[in-house]
Order: sequence, then C-alpha cells, then structure tokens
Amino acid sequence: NPNIIQTLRYQLSDRGLHTYSISPLSQTLKSEQAEQRLQAQLLTLQDKIVSKSGKRLLIIQGANCQAMINVLIKNKDVYVDAIVLLSAHSATPTLASQLISQMHQLKAPILDLYAQTDSLAIINQAKLRRIAAKRINTDKYRQTEVIGLQGQVETQIATSQIIYGWLVKLGWY
Repeated sequence: NPNIIQTLRYQLSDRGLHTYSISPLSQTLKSEQAEQRLQAQLLTLQDKIVSKSGKRLLIIQGANCQAMINVLIKNKDVYVDAIVLLSAHSATPTLASQLISQMHQLKAPILDLYAQTDSLAIINQAKLRRIAAKRINTDKYRQTEVIGLQGQVETQIATSQIIYGWLVKLGWY
C-alpha cells in the first residue's frame, strides 16, 4: 500500500534519512521480466545517488522482497548498507526457501519486520527465516514483530521507531 509506505518515508525523513521510491511490482514475482524491470529501476536509482554521501537503507515490502533480494544477489554492482524487510513473503515454499538462502548470502545487515496482523503464511515464513538465522548463528539478522496499533499511521510510526532504533544500534546515528 503506497499510503502506508509514504507515512514511513515521512518518518524516516524526519530522522534525517533521504528516501527514494521504486515502484512496486503489480504482478506476482514469477517472471524474469519483473526482475529485469526492478533491476533497471535499482540501477537508475543507484546512478542518481552515487554522488551523494551517506548510508543506503533498502526497505522492501511483501512479495517484492523476493525479487529485490534476487536482484541484489545477481548484481554485485548494486549495493546497500542495510536492508529492512516488511512483511516479506514468497508465493511458494520453494521460493520461501530460496529467499532464506539468498538473504544469508548478502553482506548487509537485515531487519525483518512482520506484524501480528499479517496473514498466517507471512508469520510462518518469518518464523522459518528466524530459525534459519539461528542455525547459521548470524548476528547481522534481526527479526521483530510489530504490534498492531489502532490505525495504520500509528503502526507506521511505531515501525519507523523500530527501524530508527536498529539504525542507532548499527551506529548510523
């Protein structure tokens, strides 16, 4: 939902981060064409911000997580300093396993957020990612459940506070 993400972007801007948006995919992430479109958008964005100093935080949501992680794995010239996953999920168990495997190939620290109001499939996939991270004993992965609040704006403010706290822990502030 672009309105939900927009609130989060405003909150992060208030914390001193510059935000850029890549349009979400409208179709399910099965096609090579969808990933190619995302790759083109990421490369364009990277060219736009290459001259700017500072850290690069990539926030991806829902089914877009799978394609974005694929793009990052396949393109070493596209880099980010940290990644936030919001309610990440995959269409099939095979893709969910692939996402888990690929996440741990990245060097960037990952904050994996899901909401208690997410679907059971999203919550179950989040639990599998947490178990996999514990198995390989990685300290670059952190997972947090976002407690649902009265409204979407309040939930996004809480989400931005969680992200900000994590960035403080990473030494960004």
